[in-house]
Amino acid sequence: GSAIDGGVISNVDIEDGGDITLTGTVNTDKLIVDTTTLVVNPSGHDGEVGIGTATPISALEIQDGVTTGGAILTLGTKEPSVDTNDVLGRINFYAPLDTGVDSDIVGASIAAVAQDTFSDTVNSTALVFQTGASEVATTKMIIDEAGRVGIGVAAPAMQNLEVNTGILLGDGDTGLTPVNGSISYHGGAFHGYKGDDWVALDASPSASAAGWSNDPVELMILLMAFFYKL
Repeated sequence: GSAIDGGVISNVDIEDGGDITLTGTVNTDKLIVDTTTLVVNPSGHDGEVGIGTATPISALEIQDGVTTGGAILTLGTKEPSVDTNDVLGRINFYAPLDTGVDSDIVGASIAAVAQDTFSDTVNSTALVFQTGASEVATTKMIIDEAGRVGIGVAAPAMQNLEVNTGILLGDGDTGLTPVNGSISYHGGAFHGYKGDDWVALDASPSASAAGWSNDPVELMILLMAFFYKL
């Protein structure tokens, strides 16, 4: 390859196997393509890359779009026949320079995963959110192809939000602007909002000291009755 120390390169074709080597001092090594189309290592931004900008504010910054569209980063697969569970694109987070066994493996990941075989009329895709504690990140939350959210649930199918184990509601309704269907825990009891007031959801003889029914069947009936009356 050719070594270039300063100067401007124009109308140069790089053949197969060729390369360009930039040399110089810190903050003066830079590669500029068409002013701001691509700027590598610009002055004052050592080790940073700008696409559409000559002054990136992070390791990589992309600026584009003069309307409300803004910049778009696209991840795509080169798989010509996408099947169920194929990954269309993924963003991984890890600490590659940390020492240790678990510390330098992928700790979190966001992936777009096909939920069906793609065709002229199908591009069914879910977003999976993966995190790890002492292992390679595994799926903890999913937004499926229908917009349903599952937390601790691999395939939400019944409601727009499904949560495995439980949901903790903070005690109090200060600052809350309720609408019909809101649920809150305050005053030592669970409440649902209907009309223009909160309705206690624990008005039952088998309510526990914490203000919630001990009977799961009874609890379900109470919730169904509340939402049916909205």
